[in-house]
Amino acid sequence: MNSGQIIQNIEYPYLINENNIIFLDQLLSNFPYFQTAQLLLARGLLNTDSIRYNSQLKKAAIYSLDRKKLFELITLNKIEETIKKKKESDTKLEIGKP
Repeated sequence: MNSGQIIQNIEYPYLINENNIIFLDQLLSNFPYFQTAQLLLARGLLNTDSIRYNSQLKKAAIYSLDRKKLFELITLNKIEETIKKKKESDTKLEIGKP
């Protein structure tokens, strides 16, 4: 088990790619009750627009002790994108100019 790769996935879940998904699949085949890996796999499948995302999200919800963390992990990018769009729109507007 590569603990460095797991830590990197925890710190930067929006960077999980197909190589990380393969690693997480292998990890979960050995340790199916590893909650963090279940959550990270769901996030990785969301990142790659995989067809497996919905079924993995349901499985991650079952294994999750705190579904608020799962919700935060899944909606992480959406919140950041909304904040960026709001900042961009605020900077584009100038007082006195239409």
